[in-house]
This record gives sequence, C-alpha cells and structure tokens, in this order.
Amino acid sequence: MGDNGKRYDAEFKADAVKMVRESGRSAASAAKDLGINPQTLRDWLQEDQE
Repeated sequence: MGDNGKRYDAEFKADAVKMVRESGRSAASAAKDLGINPQTLRDWLQEDQE
C-alpha cells in the first residue's frame, strides 16, 4: 500500500478527538464537518484511548 494519504498535524488530530469526546457527537458527524474520512477519526479516537 502506498503512502500517499493526507497528513494531519497533532493539533488538528487532538482538536478533532476533543470535539467528539466533549460534544458527544458521533465520529461520522464530526468527520463530515471536518472534511475527513470517518474511519480516520475513529482511528484517532482509538489511538487516544491507548
């Protein structure tokens, strides 16, 4: 698999995770507003829990 995906900085990831955790919104809803793939945000949420 190639390494051609978008790169997001740590601050963007942290803000996205915070948005989901503090607002109670679904990852899919937040991802749509942020313009990112919902699975990407779910991955970040999982990484944040570990």
